[in-house]
Amino acid sequence: MNLPLTEPEYQSIRSLYKSTKDKRIATYLNIILLKHKLYPQIEIADILNIDENTVCTWVKKFESSLTITQYLTNLYVPYVGKLTYSLLGKVDNLIDTGTFSDTKLIISQINERFNVQYSVSGITKLVKRLGFTYKEKVELPSKLDNDQQLQFVKDYELIQDNLTDECAIFFMDAVHPQYNTHSVKAWLRKGKTSYILTNNGRNRLNINGLYNPHNQEVIVTYHKTINAQATVELFEKLKKQNPDKKNLFVFADNAKYYVSAVLKEYLSHNPIIKLIHLPTYSPNLNLIERLWKYTRREVINQVYYEKFKDFTKGIQTFFENIHQHKQQLSQFIGLKFRLFEFEKNPKTIFS
Repeated sequence: MNLPLTEPEYQSIRSLYKSTKDKRIATYLNIILLKHKLYPQIEIADILNIDENTVCTWVKKFESSLTITQYLTNLYVPYVGKLTYSLLGKVDNLIDTGTFSDTKLIISQINERFNVQYSVSGITKLVKRLGFTYKEKVELPSKLDNDQQLQFVKDYELIQDNLTDECAIFFMDAVHPQYNTHSVKAWLRKGKTSYILTNNGRNRLNINGLYNPHNQEVIVTYHKTINAQATVELFEKLKKQNPDKKNLFVFADNAKYYVSAVLKEYLSHNPIIKLIHLPTYSPNLNLIERLWKYTRREVINQVYYEKFKDFTKGIQTFFENIHQHKQQLSQFIGLKFRLFEFEKNPKTIFS
């Protein structure tokens, strides 16, 4: 067999690597996968924590072998099902590049392409063994500009790396939680139906907020309507609570009230606040969005409030005692941005 691998060979070995539970087999397969990626042998040895001579030996054995089975001679090769290793790689690629909401569609494709028949339970075990799980795709704005997002992260990191004690970073956004109960999935007793009360309220609570990801400081204001004046009030509260700061970097989206003439006029007289706008269609870059998600989880979802005033009080009490959640917020929100690379199927590159 030759290196570098062909795409079918790569997918086949990759699938075998993902499915095996034998650490030795995983190591020997990983040697070939890394070698295919043009890693130097000394780096492969360092990555896998093995001797460089071992890497050299197994690379030579691979190149002298006619099949992957021969390469793994004298090693236990786990049963992978009805498919050969080559077909297994093709099935892995089929599922990875397609969108199958029903296992019956996968069964049909495998039968049509490879003339191999699976039951529903059999295909379920196979796709799990290949490393797939049943979940929803993440919704992604079609107009999102990946290059702008990458540039924003570079600019943000430059600001962050040069912060002094006289500076602080905040993310700003408005949220409008609706007065109603939202049921979410939870571990419940099997065979027993569980209920949660709901109401027909349509009232909303309008909150304008700021979040500091470095010390978990949260500043919120409540308004009948979120507009430029509401944002001015929030900025005044920000200054009052940070009297020792000479530069307050605030990152926000492009909502009308954040780009209005009224706000620009205010900022011209308050140069301490540096308002920086996120790229358009980029909620993934606004860390305060994760704060709102945490808030919904803690005090909105699965909690029944009989009256709107109770709902309001519950949220206000939460933010009044937000300091009690500092550790949880730090872990839940983090400091890393979620970015995406664009292919036919967008994939997260880090989060």
